[in-house]
Amino acid sequence: MIRKKDDEPIGEISCVKFSKFHRLCEVGYCYGSKYWNLGYATEALKVFIEYMFNYEIVQPIKQLDREVFTMTEEEKKMKYVDRFGGKIVNGLSLVGKIMNYGWYRGSIQDAGGYYEFYKEDNNLGIGVELKFEGLSVGYENEDTTIYILRFYNAGTVKRGSYIYDEIKEQHLLSLSQVPEKYFSEILYQVSSALSSSNTVNENWRNASGIKF
Repeated sequence: MIRKKDDEPIGEISCVKFSKFHRLCEVGYCYGSKYWNLGYATEALKVFIEYMFNYEIVQPIKQLDREVFTMTEEEKKMKYVDRFGGKIVNGLSLVGKIMNYGWYRGSIQDAGGYYEFYKEDNNLGIGVELKFEGLSVGYENEDTTIYILRFYNAGTVKRGSYIYDEIKEQHLLSLSQVPEKYFSEILYQVSSALSSSNTVNENWRNASGIKF
């Protein structure tokens, strides 16, 4: 922070955490005690926040061209997204990309196997789960087939080693209950994580064992 009247450095202000999607940030600032109660922090915070969010409005070209995923009328009547169903992708590629977006492996089961990735947004109270054929920890350099994407009430599924909990019907959300912006962002993340896929298993529905 630089005082305008004499260009004297009086402290610093920085962004600790920043969420592009939620337009939220945590700000930290520090300045000498002799500058307390003079309104400097308030003024600096206003300028800093204005800069941060104006910066978000003017995005790099990649952000301007960011693909938007719109829910179809048919999907609004459904409780799952199947538009990625059947895509075959290398496990290591999937793990690296989707976890980079803040997703987690589902419960680790027998032989180190797991069959979903998930993430939860506590602000929205919504969780999302990507079900797939399965991978095993330590043996993820194999191909796997994507099944479906489902949204649910956050905090209602127990996860951990050898925990076999599933999304219960009463906690499953219809896609029409999912905010459009959140829906688009989640599908963008999944689509990006599957960008290397160029093969589809047309028989994925039967292979999945999921009741549709």
